[in-house]
Amino acid sequence: MAINEKLEKIYEKNHKEFAAIWASSFQEREPKQWNVFGVVDEEKYANILFIGKETNGWGHEELEKKDLFLPWLRDVSDGKLRGEIVSKHPQVWYNVGRWAKRIVQDGTTEELLLQKGEALEGIKYIAFTNINKLWGHNASGKAYRQVEESLIAKKILRQEIKELAPEVIVLCGIKKTYLDGMVEENTKVIEMPHPSARKSKRDMLDLLEKQLDE
Repeated sequence: MAINEKLEKIYEKNHKEFAAIWASSFQEREPKQWNVFGVVDEEKYANILFIGKETNGWGHEELEKKDLFLPWLRDVSDGKLRGEIVSKHPQVWYNVGRWAKRIVQDGTTEELLLQKGEALEGIKYIAFTNINKLWGHNASGKAYRQVEESLIAKKILRQEIKELAPEVIVLCGIKKTYLDGMVEENTKVIEMPHPSARKSKRDMLDLLEKQLDE
């Protein structure tokens, strides 16, 4: 069975419990449709997992139309910068692509600094998930923290990591301590700022490279 099929089974099995915690935290009705995360391109997957906090720009309407994160991210990796969150924040995905390409050594730092659209191809090397499997607000606040600290959020992430078997995990604005007890000893965990952070491309690539060399 393909990795993404296994992940979908995890999401289906845990949807009810997670949705109840999410609805209580965000004071919204429980969504019937779950958002979908996982491997962007199973043929090119390089055992790299990016973990973010939550996805803004989604809501009940998008999920009910089956406008889901993973197929959307595949479009981004093909250079199709569709949707409001990409048009407003394209630098997020250029950075994700650059970081992924640097991890697999698909280009030097100097070459990657010059890339923009070409950097998006690097997204094909990764799997992506969020701790909040549904959506959040423009800034992660109390509601997100309640979801983040819930047993069900940690349980699902632990199961995702087991199925994805990443050799490298890139945390986007998340502390390494969140993964305590979730990863194998030989897994490289890299703590990065959020890809939208107001830092230069070079500073972020230098930070990535430093941790890769540790």
